[in-house]
Amino acid sequence: MSKMSQPDNQILPFFAYGLFKPGQPMHIQLNGLVKNSEEMILPGNLNILNGLVRFKYDIKASRKVKGSKLEFNDSVEAYNRINSLEPSKYYKWEEIDGMNCLVARGGKGESILEINHSLDSADLLEYTIQDDKFFSSFFEFMGQRPKFEPNMKGLIGLQMYYSLLWIALERLVLLTVGFTVIHKITINKKIEKFEDLFQKYLEYDEDLYAKIKDMEISSMQDDRKIPNDEILSKLYGLRSNIVHQGKALITDYDRVEDSLNYLLGFIKEIFTKEGWN
Repeated sequence: MSKMSQPDNQILPFFAYGLFKPGQPMHIQLNGLVKNSEEMILPGNLNILNGLVRFKYDIKASRKVKGSKLEFNDSVEAYNRINSLEPSKYYKWEEIDGMNCLVARGGKGESILEINHSLDSADLLEYTIQDDKFFSSFFEFMGQRPKFEPNMKGLIGLQMYYSLLWIALERLVLLTVGFTVIHKITINKKIEKFEDLFQKYLEYDEDLYAKIKDMEISSMQDDRKIPNDEILSKLYGLRSNIVHQGKALITDYDRVEDSLNYLLGFIKEIFTKEGWN
């Protein structure tokens, strides 16, 4: 996939309508670079393609898209960071009303109305991770998880939840630290992205383990309070055994259950800490 080109005029402010808005996951990538932010509304529509939110500008549209106008103190570095996270297959730069905007490139996508259930009105569109139906449904589904018996049927039930958890982790990485082309990167690169996620959103905290239930994992103990690449590799390996040819055995029951509680605890901690739930 080709790299995003820079906008023609890098002095202009940036119209952030999705995850780069203040309070949203990717805004952390612009830490120290934003000198001013103000609410802004442009005519057009939003759609989602391959899990990515995209803006389609239309001066004649009855609908409006709510976002933020971000002014940078180092616009070259800011746009470098933005470009490194957004795939050129889905986005292109366009100058609109004196701002640089990432607009949709190719593909019809899916209407944001099918994804977002908390719009201010039918004519004012806004995407936030708080309104992401995948995560709201994911946490609801996880909250309804029954207590499985420690037998093969119970193990299959746990495997189903553990597989879903890794789907949620991959989506969370996509929306926070950026996978770009997740299906084309190596497992080691994926592990690096997972570790980057935890490092960026969870500060070192001596009491962190105590806040989350069932975090003890036999054979995976480590003196760090945030999962490192070795632990994540083992957890991802367990996921791989589950989804490829059903390699997990009944003896893996406790490990699957502990690993699920361990990672789910961290996901909940991130959403709570950032106010995304």
